[in-house]
Amino acid sequence: MKLAQIIDYLVCPAERTSLKIAEAGMDELAPISRTGAKTKPFGATQRVLVAANGDYAYPVIDDIPILLAPEKLVAKERTATHPAIDLKNPKYEEAYEEMEAYNAVGEKRLKTSSAEQINAVMGPLAGFDDIASIADSFPEPANIWIDAKHDSISQLEAYQYLAPIKDKIFLQLGGSGSHAVKALLAGADKAFLVTPMLGEAKYALQLAKNFGVEDRMASVLGVGEEIPFANESLDCIYSGGCFHHMRLDYAAAQMHMVLKKGGRFSGVDPWKTPLHTIGTRIIGKRETNVHCRPITPQRLAPMQAKFQDMIINRHGPVLRYGFLAMEKAGLSLSTPAMMKITRLDDQLGRPFGITDNFGGSLVIAGTK
Repeated sequence: MKLAQIIDYLVCPAERTSLKIAEAGMDELAPISRTGAKTKPFGATQRVLVAANGDYAYPVIDDIPILLAPEKLVAKERTATHPAIDLKNPKYEEAYEEMEAYNAVGEKRLKTSSAEQINAVMGPLAGFDDIASIADSFPEPANIWIDAKHDSISQLEAYQYLAPIKDKIFLQLGGSGSHAVKALLAGADKAFLVTPMLGEAKYALQLAKNFGVEDRMASVLGVGEEIPFANESLDCIYSGGCFHHMRLDYAAAQMHMVLKKGGRFSGVDPWKTPLHTIGTRIIGKRETNVHCRPITPQRLAPMQAKFQDMIINRHGPVLRYGFLAMEKAGLSLSTPAMMKITRLDDQLGRPFGITDNFGGSLVIAGTK
């Protein structure tokens, strides 16, 4: 989607005021001062989003709004007097610490990957010839729609909680856009990706183009702690493996604010277990140079307070970690095979309470 098609959905992430598109000479605006991190600001761009009061603006790069509060632009003569933003603020700290690593990955994938390699993020759906024939049954058949191998059962439950998504406004919070593209293929009216990583945002738009849904897809740079969407503008929110990168006390309140009454969210994330701690020490993290902080009861509590009907399920207490180690060593099974293994893993652990207490794959979901 073009910027003009999504502007009514967008707000300033910090002050939540409306925005309008404007042309601004790059010699007129400058980024505000920042402390606490080494990253350079995106800086002024030829086209910007101006706040309703006209006091500040946000950059726009390749039709992607940069709606991160630390990227705010003001008139050059005001940069010395405008308050600085501390990038150690918990709303922004992790995003800015990881920005360089994730942007590098996204840019490299775009430059070096074929269309087939980019589409591979969609899992089995990438090789399915007649997606239209299964759109109304989303997320069934599961062996086509599910792509998160080690979190396959959790992903299926999370998708089922949001379904049906036909004609809905869908937001993917974090990641490279595969879930937003799936939502469009399943009949969503519009889908957005919110990520603080420009490389991921660009990757998502290319993925949407490859699947022919770019006219209903948009990427926006932002964080879950300050979702830059208007109040009650979204029907559903999905996050795949990204909640553990957020401060959930902030993110829970933001999701509740932007969802319509009756709107739903769901997500899949790693749960903190002894096996996760041991495995990480032995085989390392799946992604280097980024944080790995699985969800704990303490981190989840603010979400439970905001969404009091919240569903919490866990899967894969034991075997999941063995296959994560195999994947680290270059051995990989198909998604359908991992779904069967996870179901067996759950069955073995459930009689003893192991699955419910120590399942490493977490699914959470709630309704406003």
